[in-house]
Amino acid sequence: MNPMELAATKPLMAYLIALRVWQQAQGIAPGVTDNPVLGRWELTDGGGLVEFTDQDFVWYRAADSTDAIRGTYDISPGILTGRGFMAQVGVGDSAAAGYSLVLREMTATYGDQRRVGERPSLWSVIATRDGLEVYNQRNAARMTATRVPQPATVPQP
Repeated sequence: MNPMELAATKPLMAYLIALRVWQQAQGIAPGVTDNPVLGRWELTDGGGLVEFTDQDFVWYRAADSTDAIRGTYDISPGILTGRGFMAQVGVGDSAAAGYSLVLREMTATYGDQRRVGERPSLWSVIATRDGLEVYNQRNAARMTATRVPQPATVPQP
């Protein structure tokens, strides 16, 4: 990583350290056994299509596009809210589980351009009955994701 990329990871590292300290204080294990993001998800407002496997993800710019960001991810219980870290977040009249999702983008392809190199980002994810509510910490984008029924047609590069 160059110095600018390294500096950009410092807030992420501070967040992850604080998350782990909170998890330890609450007696919460850092990993998940029932991964709520596994599968294919369509993001609202033209956000594309994201596919999560056990450790990897592919984020297509559109459902019919081969332009994509590829990488690995980790998911852990708990998200930072205005009231501190929380495992459950109020959604309407009920509570939903909150997760921190660290994405490590390894390659990105846009037309003829290709970028290689790790670029970490953080998503706060609330798993609701109807899908996922996603807050991208890098660009402050809010997205809703709905599960794409299997089998989905995903372009192969």
